[in-house]
Amino acid sequence: MLPIEEYAVNFLLATGLSMSLALLVAFRAGRMRGLNPENIDEKLGDLVYDSLKAEIRGELQNCFNQYHNVPAGTNYEFPGRLSLNAVTTYLHGDLDAVDHLKALYQDLLNHGIQSECFLRALEFVTNGGGGMF
Repeated sequence: MLPIEEYAVNFLLATGLSMSLALLVAFRAGRMRGLNPENIDEKLGDLVYDSLKAEIRGELQNCFNQYHNVPAGTNYEFPGRLSLNAVTTYLHGDLDAVDHLKALYQDLLNHGIQSECFLRALEFVTNGGGGMF
């Protein structure tokens, strides 16, 4: 059996995350309590999933801020009862598929407000949360 730290590194490398995101997940994993060989796959998988969702939310917020020319230090306020979490959940469908989340994240990173992901989010918000594709 590999030491738990080496196993965690190998697990993260196998996910194909960007280096910065893998380091973030590794840092968060280092602060986890109760990580052991019996639960490491599940806990690291959950951590990767939650970290990707958080990064997607952050990139979406940046895109909405840029698209709507929101002044630095403030965030775009979504209309009505819509929230950034609702938009993000719409985009990833609350799927437990890390590859799908990685694709959304990479699309946002690489293309910003021109990304298919952001354009879908923008249409969803423009339609009051009812934009279905």
